[in-house]
Amino acid sequence: VGLSAEERGEAMFFDSATTCILCHAVDGQGGTRGPDLSGVATRAGTRVEGLTAEEYIRQSIRDPAAYVVEGFEPIMPQNLVVVVGEERFDDLVAFLLTLD
Repeated sequence: VGLSAEERGEAMFFDSATTCILCHAVDGQGGTRGPDLSGVATRAGTRVEGLTAEEYIRQSIRDPAAYVVEGFEPIMPQNLVVVVGEERFDDLVAFLLTLD
């Protein structure tokens, strides 16, 4: 039995090789250089008028300088999607959308 997109995305998020967990925390696990992503699925839909939570999350990863959360520096890699590929990017978004 294969993993779901959400499970693959979660594994990717917590894998230090992809570095998400080094800067972002979820439920108290992870770094503090980037915003805590606990509850991001709920917040993301309210951050930019006209964007759904999924659209906001996708845009934030594809172009991390587009919406920098107040109090944080724009340090997220600009080429993350190129590095991980579209399928893994979709898996990551699927996982982040479970964080409500």
